[in-house]
Amino acid sequence: MTEQRDRIARSMAEAAGSMCFRQAGAEWEHLRSVWRGHADAALVVIGRDVEHLRGRAEKAETAIARAESRLTVWEQRLPETVNLAPVIETIRRDLAIDGATGATDGR
Repeated sequence: MTEQRDRIARSMAEAAGSMCFRQAGAEWEHLRSVWRGHADAALVVIGRDVEHLRGRAEKAETAIARAESRLTVWEQRLPETVNLAPVIETIRRDLAIDGATGATDGR
């Protein structure tokens, strides 16, 4: 985390025009610590955003698994006379579900 913190602090400082990370010497350490403090604040926000996105990704994965399951059941229940292949394959492709072959077997 310290490496990430320093990368963010350096990037923020340079974007603001500060040269404190390019200068040697203890006299620049105060400015570097200020930028590291800003980086710490940014990391808190980034951490919250990552957790939020992780939750959304888990919900999306659950929804896709549920859709795949329902799609399989739906496919099995329709009569033989219904040409399912284009519909099923389109849905599978849109949901990026494995097994999308593009085949048209008349079902």
